[in-house]
Formats: sequence, structure tokens, C-alpha cells
Amino acid sequence: MYRFFKIFFSTAVLFLTIFALAAAAPGESVYSDEQLSEITLKTLKILASKHYRQLEFSPKFAGDHFDLYVKSLDGSKVFFTAEDIKSFNADPQKLLDALLKGDNTMAFAVYNRFLARHKEYRKFAEKMLRSKLDFSEDETFISDRSKLPYCKNDAELKELWRKRLKNEVLFYQLFDRAIKESSDPEDKKALDDAKRWNAGTPVSKVLKRLRDVSNAVEKRSKVDILGIYLNALARVYGPHSNFMAPRTAKDFDIGMSLSLTGIGATLTSDNGFIKVVSLVPGGPAAKDGRLKVNDRIVAVTQETVQLSMLLICRSMKLSSISAARKNPK
Repeated sequence: MYRFFKIFFSTAVLFLTIFALAAAAPGESVYSDEQLSEITLKTLKILASKHYRQLEFSPKFAGDHFDLYVKSLDGSKVFFTAEDIKSFNADPQKLLDALLKGDNTMAFAVYNRFLARHKEYRKFAEKMLRSKLDFSEDETFISDRSKLPYCKNDAELKELWRKRLKNEVLFYQLFDRAIKESSDPEDKKALDDAKRWNAGTPVSKVLKRLRDVSNAVEKRSKVDILGIYLNALARVYGPHSNFMAPRTAKDFDIGMSLSLTGIGATLTSDNGFIKVVSLVPGGPAAKDGRLKVNDRIVAVTQETVQLSMLLICRSMKLSSISAARKNPK
């Protein structure tokens, strides 16, 4: 019992201290590199002194941190190649030395490559989807690549992108056809609701989603990027240890203030899609019964956030969904 209390208390202190560090920081536009370095060093100090798991800052620790950071950006392995990973020259000892100095150069270098790949993928998609797609070919696409190796080089990566885009377009084609052919009145209502915002061909929907995701990646500030990097650092200690950047801390504060209510669903960003992780028992979504775990949300209309106005399928930016699905009490 004592050990449990000690673990819980230590974790709570860690969480609240890091949360306060992020929340009390200055506005995003005024962060200097020196301030970002200071945040990294303070986070290291808090983890070392407050976390119940006393981990040694070793090359292995730094290597695990790097792996988790890369996974946080590209967990499905559709943007980085094996050559990219190699080019980062992520020697564990060098990573450790930089981390202990508060040197965030690697974090931003990796993110810049990630951003460049996103831009490259968008241009590739816009060019490829100008042509008619041939769905008569016998091809296989594995959507969950988390346990597969990275593509070896650019040629392999672009072949993956080609199949991925075909899969995206095919999904929308089948989804639209399924709703149109359904005799379920709820499906018909969903289609009527969707027509107000979901106009366009499957290709145009894919490109719109891609623009939304790319814009979100491009608009991240330095402190947002550092937040991802330091969250990966906290997660070396365990999956329930997290670092909150100011934007995330603000969302947390809103949630804890109980001044806003949502649909009663826990959401996560899954490779550009917003996926339902769990439903709150007794919440609006659970009572309604239509929203299910592993469903994906494509949009929320601005007129209302009633569950009937959600089209279950694919993607928006997670923070946009979170903001749109909340109303003042």
C-alpha cells in the first residue's frame, strides 16, 4: 500500500510540475533557443528528481528517447526512410551529450526532415491524382506498418505512397457507395448531413484531408515541436508519463475546469486520422450508441456538435476536433 501511494504521489508531482513549467512559460512567439534549452534542462532535472523510476542517463536512455521521438512523428513509417534514419547520425553517446546540455538541435533537424517529407508527399499526391487510377491491378497495401521496417530508400517510399493514395481514394469510393446503397434511415440521414460539407469526388476529399494534415504539420511552432520531443523523453520512463507543451496544457486546464462538455469520447491522432479510443460510460456518445471504438471522425459541422452531425470515417486535426466538440455548459 505504501509503495503504491509513493508511486502515485511521485507521478502526480512529476505531472503537475511539468504541467506548471509548460503552462507558465511565455507566449509561443517569444521563445528563444535559450529558453527552449532551459525547458529541456528543467524537464530533465524534474524527471531525475521526482519520477519514481530512477533511470540512469546513459547512451541507452538517449537512444530510447530518440526512437520514441521518431515514432511519435512517424509511427506508421510512411515518411522516413531507413536512409533518413541513418542520416540523422543518431549515435547514442552524442545524443546523450546533447541532451544533457539542453541542445535541441537534433529534435528540430528530425522534425525538419519530417516536414520536408510531408511537403514531398503532398506534391506527389497532387501530381499522381491528376491521372485516372487503375483499380483492376492485383495489389496489396498494408495500412499498419508500425511493426514493419522503414522503406529502404526514396524509390521504395514513393511506391508505398502510390499504394497508400490508391487505398485512400478507394476507401472514399466504397464509403460513398455503401451509404447510398444502404436502406438504414440513419445512414441516409448521415449522408444528408454530410452533403453540406462533404461535397466533392473521392480524389478531392483525399487532397483536402492531405492539405489539412500538411498545414497542421507546417504550422507547429518550435515549442510545439519541443513538446513532442520532451513528451518522448518523459515516455522513456513509462507510457503514463507525459510532458505538456503550452497548447496541450491549456487544453488540459479547460478539461479540468469542467467549464466545457464534449461528446464523451477519448480521441487520438492516428497517422493523420482522428480515431475513437474509448467512450465514457454514460456519456452522450455511449448513450447514443452510434459512435464506436476505432471509428474515425471526418468532420464536425459548425452549427452544432450533436452526435448526429458527426460523420464517422476520417480525419481532422485532433485539436480542431477537440475544440469543435466542446460547448460551454
